[in-house]
Amino acid sequence: MEGLYIQLFELTSQNPLRDYRQLAAFTLATRNFRFLQCVGDNIFDGYYEIGMANLRNVYENDLLATYLLRDEGESKRWWTGKYFNQKYLRAKVGHSNKMYSFLSGIFAHPSSVKSITPLLGKIDERIVSLKLYPEFDPKRCWEALQFYLMAKWTSILEFQYAFREVLWKNEKWKSDFIGWNEIVMKYVQEKIIKKSSMKFEFKDKLP
Repeated sequence: MEGLYIQLFELTSQNPLRDYRQLAAFTLATRNFRFLQCVGDNIFDGYYEIGMANLRNVYENDLLATYLLRDEGESKRWWTGKYFNQKYLRAKVGHSNKMYSFLSGIFAHPSSVKSITPLLGKIDERIVSLKLYPEFDPKRCWEALQFYLMAKWTSILEFQYAFREVLWKNEKWKSDFIGWNEIVMKYVQEKIIKKSSMKFEFKDKLP
């Protein structure tokens, strides 16, 4: 999947960007690519809550991309300085508040005591021990990787959307993209969504 993301950058940078939608797509994809590199390192290094906190930024970028890449006028307004509130974007795109609240309330924001639960070690009546260094936890690692996989694929989907007319004329890209899409969709549906107690907002169709 990493190679497909890089291939996207290579193909879309060969020609000048045509409009503000493509400009928004390219810049947001670049921002996400950088975040996702860090998220992968966070997770495999055992800093699961840090990786999840960074995934909230990826989620916000994807949400903004979903909105902007379908509206040239709004893309131009964003590029010239307009601020788009996340709540407004979720309403426009049709997302519930569940994913954003989950990533914010437990991982990104310290407003609730829930934000320190990943750090808690042994607790008794008088002593609370906190985990200063990372520990490998198969369950938490697997859960973080679920979100990481879906965030990365969503980012690729949104990136390609603004360039799809050109991209789909490239037979290698078309073949690679369709192949990866089938693999990811099948894996997410069978290995993640069906087996998880968490509710995911994930696209099951190409944008």
